[in-house]
Amino acid sequence: MKKLICIIVAIYLFVILSAQEWNKLGDGIYYAEFELSKKSEYSDSKVTIIKIDPTNFNFGIYCETEYGPRQRNAVQWAEDFELNCVINAGMFQTDYKKGCGILKNYDHMNNSVKAKDQNMYFVCNPKNDSLPEAQMIDIDEPDAKKLISQYYTILQSIRMLSADSRNVWSKQPNMWSEAALGEDKDGNILFIHCRSPYTMNDFINEMMRLPINLQKMMHLEGGWEASLYFDYNDTLIKKVGSYETDWNENDHNESFYHLPNVIGVKRKK
Repeated sequence: MKKLICIIVAIYLFVILSAQEWNKLGDGIYYAEFELSKKSEYSDSKVTIIKIDPTNFNFGIYCETEYGPRQRNAVQWAEDFELNCVINAGMFQTDYKKGCGILKNYDHMNNSVKAKDQNMYFVCNPKNDSLPEAQMIDIDEPDAKKLISQYYTILQSIRMLSADSRNVWSKQPNMWSEAALGEDKDGNILFIHCRSPYTMNDFINEMMRLPINLQKMMHLEGGWEASLYFDYNDTLIKKVGSYETDWNENDHNESFYHLPNVIGVKRKK
């Protein structure tokens, strides 16, 4: 009986704490900031998350190769295309234009070459109305390739949390500020930013401890390029990264970096 009571209390606390953490900003859009249990050597050890229901918002990928030649940071992408939320659309190559994996938007192909070590996909703009407006697809899920092909917009990147919610990032010493994309068990898309540097194995473990119902997660970018911009209903959030092992080992960056490719979101009209 005591065990049953403990389980009930734990479930109750989980539900209450989850409800208290999220700030509802409108139909289908929420904001939260969580302090991670493992403390980083730099910054505030907090993660910022924007939770978006794809039924209420349009998702897209905006590439400089399609909308250039102007170079833009996250704020400028938002201003030019009237976006409510902007985050990195994965890493980019040394030409500062092409993504590191498959990256396409309708007929525009930024990069058609599949990266062998990138096993998570973000897709949006479905070819038929029976599919979710946006979702993340683990390449190891049944019929993953067929499902990916049913979307006009595709981003391939590095898997962090698999479809069965396993941490698949091996333990490594390098750490960095992080921009990531997640999907919860209700199909909401999560824009995730953490300025404090962590090893990715530790960061994923920390994210799994949060009361956010997280199911899948993919790496977008690290270090000072990791960016998140959000402007909705009088809530303005600007987040930039800084620290990256062997590259920029400090917490000094305060500026948004040029991003050739971004994921952008705007409310449906």
